[in-house]
Amino acid sequence: MKLKSLIPKLDLKGPNLVKPIYLEGLRVLGKPEEYAEHYFNAGCDEIIAHDVVAQLLDKTISLDTIKKISEKIFVPLIVSGGIKSVNQIKKILKSGASKISINSYALKKPTFINDAVNIFGSSVISVTIDVGKIDNQYYTFSVNGRECSGKNPIDWAKEVEERGAGEILLTSIENEGSGHGYNIDLIKKVNDAVNIRVIANGGAGSTDDILNLFKKTDTEAASLSSMLHYSLLNKFKNFTAYKEEGCKAFLEKKNYKFKKFQNYFIESIKKDLKQEKIGIR
Repeated sequence: MKLKSLIPKLDLKGPNLVKPIYLEGLRVLGKPEEYAEHYFNAGCDEIIAHDVVAQLLDKTISLDTIKKISEKIFVPLIVSGGIKSVNQIKKILKSGASKISINSYALKKPTFINDAVNIFGSSVISVTIDVGKIDNQYYTFSVNGRECSGKNPIDWAKEVEERGAGEILLTSIENEGSGHGYNIDLIKKVNDAVNIRVIANGGAGSTDDILNLFKKTDTEAASLSSMLHYSLLNKFKNFTAYKEEGCKAFLEKKNYKFKKFQNYFIESIKKDLKQEKIGIR
């Protein structure tokens, strides 16, 4: 049995870490490199950095931000946000990323997956699949959950694998940021359809949610954000943000109240999972 991984996910808007709910309502939480350093020191297995507005604004994730994050950590860094060329991938990797993940441009031009894999190899190329429901049917979305592609996510996951991608980052839009747990039905269907690694994202609010994910599916990795970010805010209350982007009123109040997100840290989560006989890195 392959060991499971815990992967903090940093959602970015410009230079700042933000936290959306259902991929909307961006709340500035601070400088991403400061959070990344905490997670690395706590024993995370990888880190995801995703610019949530890059595709919408026809931009690419900031190379400066990637450098700042990569300088603080010594675990693999998965980077996504507005990627649509081989040249951009080269620059992102030179800035400190270990892997890149593509979504919108892969849906628009699926052969880009093949091109990227042929140049950089499967281990470097991941595909993000954001999934929402319309009339109780699953569909794949692009532009950070704003546009429905019409593609069935199970079929798309199979195609992504056939085109050579080495990994899938799977997000349930309805669960993301909710703290209500992962979409086990969706994750199981996608994971059972492919042989490449699936990172489950969206909905983790407690250690029990992660335990449920690993017990009910064969998924190898859990992506975590709200439950980790808000726990750090509760504990330290000293994070600052860059001036350039986003509303910082929430961060500046320093009166954080989260009924669902508190006191969850990488170290304690791993300890609890091991006690439940989950093979964790």
